[in-house]
Amino acid sequence: MVGELTDEQKTYMSLESFPDIPNQKGKSLSASATAGQGFGMNAKLNEKEVEAAWKWIWFYSGPEGSAIRQQYGRLPAYNLDEPEDADPMIKKLIAFAGKVPMGYVMDSVIAAEPIGTFNINLQNMMFDTMSPMEVAQDLERMVSSVGR
Repeated sequence: MVGELTDEQKTYMSLESFPDIPNQKGKSLSASATAGQGFGMNAKLNEKEVEAAWKWIWFYSGPEGSAIRQQYGRLPAYNLDEPEDADPMIKKLIAFAGKVPMGYVMDSVIAAEPIGTFNINLQNMMFDTMSPMEVAQDLERMVSSVGR
């Protein structure tokens, strides 16, 4: 959204959590998010390759790489101060992430096929071609038939 919204649009945009729903699991007013990703390393790397891999992981996850990603609207994996010249949407994201309990990203606990359909259905809901209930029912059906 940083590069897509006008300055005027950014003033009235906000980041919010879904309201509580009956029989929900998880914390009220929480959001799904991840500030970093896990990395794997091939066990057959030689010492020089292992050293290079760790160097890259530290660059990406440490203060330098996190600052670069934060500049473009991503949550950093490293604890950073808010940049004074940050885009208003990044400031809103930092404030939101600092006050809202975070939970699992659905992609990490639901199989690829149901989550792919769910993402499309969320777009359909935003375009008012599916109701929230239809989106939820379709996801429940997919998870039940395909599995997690």
